[in-house]
Amino acid sequence: MRTKFFKSALKVALLCGAVMALESGVVLSDAHAKGFNRSTSAKGFKGKTAKADHKVKGEKGKGYNRESNVTGPNGKTGKKSVDGKWDKENKTLDRSVTGYNGKQHTTQTKVDKENKSINTTSSNGGSKSTTFDNGTKTTSYTNKNGKTGTKTTTASYDQETGVVTTTRNATGPNGQTGTKTTETSYDKENKSLNRSTTGYNGEERSSTTTYDKENKTVNTDYSNGGSRSAQWEKGKKTTSYTNKDGQTGTKETTWTRQND
Repeated sequence: MRTKFFKSALKVALLCGAVMALESGVVLSDAHAKGFNRSTSAKGFKGKTAKADHKVKGEKGKGYNRESNVTGPNGKTGKKSVDGKWDKENKTLDRSVTGYNGKQHTTQTKVDKENKSINTTSSNGGSKSTTFDNGTKTTSYTNKNGKTGTKTTTASYDQETGVVTTTRNATGPNGQTGTKTTETSYDKENKSLNRSTTGYNGEERSSTTTYDKENKTVNTDYSNGGSRSAQWEKGKKTTSYTNKDGQTGTKETTWTRQND
């Protein structure tokens, strides 16, 4: 049963993945380069703009460095730096972070293959643990004040209807709980990906996504009247949004390899 589920679900997952294949290809190829620059500029529904520039360099199996500079819609600027090093002996990823507020902290992440878990601890007292078990992903958080939260994600596939159902149950540090359910299916005739979601607040929304191969564009229409269109060129992604009130926004991201 488990094997059947994953084989069947994989077909839908591949169809879903095809929608984002162009973006993933750019990101993965850049991540394996010696270094890359990523720049994103955005214009919101009310006309305000923001920008973020990231420079990443590193060597596979050893570590990386990321420098980020941002400018918010209010004109304020910030800088963040991350140094990550891979400890072969202890099999951990150790990071040293200086945040946008200038504060520093360190984290250590370790993968426990035997227990199928990823565990991260922070010098500020926070921690995060993620486990995987038979199609269920459970993440537990503890913030620096000792408060905890959890999120569990499960997925099931109906072979008759071809629908993948994903359910997320969350409990916040304040004790509040919520459930979000998404049903995803692929329409072979119309070549569209259809999603129906009931959010944590109980509100329902559906969307239909199609891929225009000729123009390298992914288009999504939402039941609330909004829409999203993303177009890819070499090293560039342009996304335009329209909300339910007809207001528009845009976001443009470019990637360049430092070793080109």
